[in-house]
Amino acid sequence: MLAQSVQAPSVAGDLARALLCAWNECDANRLSLELNRVLLLPVGMAGDGEADRRRLLFAIAAEMVGGEDAPIQAEIDVWLSLLRSLAQSAG
Repeated sequence: MLAQSVQAPSVAGDLARALLCAWNECDANRLSLELNRVLLLPVGMAGDGEADRRRLLFAIAAEMVGGEDAPIQAEIDVWLSLLRSLAQSAG
C-alpha cells in the first residue's frame, strides 16, 4: 500500500491566490486589502518552506505598494508570475 503524503495548506499560497483574484478582477479595494494582509502576516511562525514562501510573498507585496512611480509592465509580469507560482504551492 502506498502512503500518500498529506501537505498542510500554504497560507502564502492562499494569499497569493487572493491577490491574483483581486488583480484579475481589477478590484483595487480588495487588492489593497489583500496586500495589507500579506504585509501584516508573521513570517517566522511557519515551517522552513512556508517561511520562505511568506518572505517572497512579503517582498512582492512590498514592491507592489512601495513604488512611487508606476511600475513598468516587466515588473508587473514578474510579480504575477511569482504570485502564480506561490498560488500553486502547498505547505
